[in-house]
Amino acid sequence: MRLIILIILPFFISSCISNEQKNSEKFIEETASSNWSNGVPLDDLLLASQICATHKDYRNCNLIFDQMTDVSISFNSCLQDQRSKLCKVVVDTILKYPIYSALPKVKTVELPRNPFFLNMPTKLLEEQSSRFEYRQESIRWWWSKWRLVIVFIFLILITA
Repeated sequence: MRLIILIILPFFISSCISNEQKNSEKFIEETASSNWSNGVPLDDLLLASQICATHKDYRNCNLIFDQMTDVSISFNSCLQDQRSKLCKVVVDTILKYPIYSALPKVKTVELPRNPFFLNMPTKLLEEQSSRFEYRQESIRWWWSKWRLVIVFIFLILITA
């Protein structure tokens, strides 16, 4: 009988998760699965990352760390290139939130400078790019850079 109790007891104890852990894991899961198309839940993301910093074994903490990295790459990349409305809003918004001081140190990525890109380099920028018409802005940048060449080539083709 003692042997059976000794075998079953560890399984019973490990299945008893505290309510705090259950609530925290539920919050982390909801934050990690939130839709960013209407905006990033920066306060929730910060809180979830703080919970995960002290409890790395909680479920979905790896997603929270990935999202914090995504926000940091987006912020730092936009900080380097603020010519778009999207990047101006990203930088201004993140600077106003406490998450700014908790962002991990990351390398920046180059943002698309022409309209021929498939996706933005981060989830945050991808989810918000259509809202701030990034592609339309990139068309204007691209056209202003190449319009004389295109017109010249067009004129040569017409006269040939």
